[in-house]
Amino acid sequence: MLDAPEVIPPPNSFKHRVPRERRNKRPGYFEKEEGFAEQKRAEAEARRAEFERRDKEKKQKIEERELFRKAMAKARSGGRNGQRKLGKESQVLMEKVRRMVRE
Repeated sequence: MLDAPEVIPPPNSFKHRVPRERRNKRPGYFEKEEGFAEQKRAEAEARRAEFERRDKEKKQKIEERELFRKAMAKARSGGRNGQRKLGKESQVLMEKVRRMVRE
């Protein structure tokens, strides 16, 4: 055994496997559904933002109307001698005209 020449076994093709340069991507079973879900989330967020914007505008307009109503009520109330306060009433009406012209 010691005197026998060393025998090199032939290379085994199974042991020396060449690695794949690119592996196949695993199928994304739910990619389409994830896309739909993301789209729905974005649409819901847009609807919510639009609702909040409209609600804010609505509350602001109600507040402006209430302030105008109170100012007119105060201007129409009688002064010391029971007459209307035309100076205050004219300022309130002028502000109303400015707002209408601005729009």
